[in-house]
Amino acid sequence: MPCRCRADSATAAASRRAATWPARNTAATPSCRATAAHLWYRPFGRWFANARIEAGEVFVNNRISVPDTILFRAGGDGSVRGYDYRTLGLTRNGAVVGGQVLLTGSVELEHPLSAKLPALLEAAFVDAGNAADRWGDIRPVFGYGVGVHYRSPIGPLRFDVAYGEAVKDWRLHISVGITF
Repeated sequence: MPCRCRADSATAAASRRAATWPARNTAATPSCRATAAHLWYRPFGRWFANARIEAGEVFVNNRISVPDTILFRAGGDGSVRGYDYRTLGLTRNGAVVGGQVLLTGSVELEHPLSAKLPALLEAAFVDAGNAADRWGDIRPVFGYGVGVHYRSPIGPLRFDVAYGEAVKDWRLHISVGITF
């Protein structure tokens, strides 16, 4: 589980305080961003099942001092398909901002389109997740759809069409490389 800890001040004193986190009444507000993911893959005859769950939290004394790039957002090819990249999170003054916690998950079934082309697969999936400031505030949104995946010699190519239930719209997702 990767954990990146940082202090928002470049001074040596702030660095020493960050090492003894949590700091008390300091100018620097240290934070720690932790994420964990579990991936599962299982063949069932000519069928393949994939599952993914990811959770993360930013530990901080003062949320106001945490840059948005450290906070979590969800949405996109490797997160919740059916939504644009990083468009899921908290809404403040009409804009989506990051949250202190993240929870996303996906379940997918794949099957070869034909016995002559076992590297070309059809897929069906359901994704869910969101970001919030507290675990109790997470309201997952759902995306579901179908796709065509090709296991090429240079890596998987994925063409997925997903419906974002919260935005009531379809979205095309094209990705290269492993997302599970």
